[in-house]
Amino acid sequence: MFEAIRRDRRDDPDVSIRELAVRHGVHRRTVRQALASAEPPPRKVPVRTAPVLDPVKPLIDAMLRQDLDAPRKQRHTALRIRERLLDEHQLVVAYSTVRDYVREARPRIAAEAGKPLAEVFVPQTHPAGAEAEVDFADLWIVLAGVKTKVFMFTLRMSYSGKAVHRAYATCSQEAFLDGHRYAFEQLGGIPTVHIRYDNLKAAVSRVLTGRTRVESDRWVLFRSHYGFDAFYCQPGIGGAHEKGGVEGAVGWFRRNHLTPMPEVTDLDELNAKIQEWEAADDARLAKEILDAALELFVDQGFNGTSMQQIADKADFSVGKLYTLFPSKEDLFRSIQARGVQEMVAIFENVIDDDTPPLVALLNVLKTGFDFAMSKRGIIRVEVAERLGRAMNTDRPVRNLFMGRIRDLLDRAVATGDLRPLDTHLLATMLMGAGESVVEELATRESADPYADIPDHIMELMILPHLNRGEVSR
Repeated sequence: MFEAIRRDRRDDPDVSIRELAVRHGVHRRTVRQALASAEPPPRKVPVRTAPVLDPVKPLIDAMLRQDLDAPRKQRHTALRIRERLLDEHQLVVAYSTVRDYVREARPRIAAEAGKPLAEVFVPQTHPAGAEAEVDFADLWIVLAGVKTKVFMFTLRMSYSGKAVHRAYATCSQEAFLDGHRYAFEQLGGIPTVHIRYDNLKAAVSRVLTGRTRVESDRWVLFRSHYGFDAFYCQPGIGGAHEKGGVEGAVGWFRRNHLTPMPEVTDLDELNAKIQEWEAADDARLAKEILDAALELFVDQGFNGTSMQQIADKADFSVGKLYTLFPSKEDLFRSIQARGVQEMVAIFENVIDDDTPPLVALLNVLKTGFDFAMSKRGIIRVEVAERLGRAMNTDRPVRNLFMGRIRDLLDRAVATGDLRPLDTHLLATMLMGAGESVVEELATRESADPYADIPDHIMELMILPHLNRGEVSR
């Protein structure tokens, strides 16, 4: 109401208080309050007495306390309480009055006696590699041109969130067991504590009280063979939250990869597509994590960055991070490997068989300097903390670069452009000179112009080894 009054005055500053009062059906005093403040004044709640209910409250409470120890099916209803008030105490109270009071009093009395009726939810915590969740969901596809219902088995690790999916024609026990076998193979291990299930017929023959189940013999043998325990959720909607992770994973996968319905010729084709989608998801997650890690390494240093900080930066759980990268060192090696892939793509564009080897060598040096300057941040990290030696890595970008240089030197010797010499030694000298310059420029606040450096290196280290006929050229 206040919002509407203030909006009308804002739209028409000349509208009168009387007009606003008539328009909204309120008193002029209310209009003035709305124009003075957007927050309505607190309501004055009158203290009301219940002349009929107040005298009988102790009697109703006593009946509800009796119910605390009574069998579940022999507890008082609101109607029975009203009848007892009439029969035993000659008190006439409306049924609705008794009903409303019982609804409020029953949980209060139970809580006072230490028997709260309200459900309590405790946040779940999962140790790494300890627990998983399983779901067998319906899935519609176009199979050989016909809309067909199939079933998708999903096993999701609770700590990392890594999920494995596989489609089957039925949700039989054979498919259920094979889904576990496939998931264990893909994950490379088995949860060490338990796997959560709802009451699937493939595993449970009969539901007893609590979490007690009569399991099928084949399922018991299967679990015994692989060595894991089963945790069964409460039946019905009450147990849905107990394995909500896999329910959400199934929904996400269905919405992002199975909408619209995939068209396949058979289930083998569908499962091949599922594997491709899972690999693409892992690659996307890995890229986001590597980008976040690289930024933190450059800003804070390798040793000053924790895996938790990287997970927070990438907006993933630390479990998901450890699923893709077992350690911070592995993560850094992956950043290096990504650099190798970028360098390979660059070399394919600057080296070909038709280019003279020494011209190609100069192009490689120039390209290498450009690439290094674009990666100044990570080079600064390597130089400052000597990661190459600290992690005992073989520095793959350097090795790739040096291999290309030696190949070109070998070609130059074979074509007669260079005198016979130790190409490995010369490649090492070229690489060392280039690395020293790159490290010096990378650690400066601003890189000096470096465009002529490859030419200077060629003059100092290649020119003395040219054949006489090549000197003038």
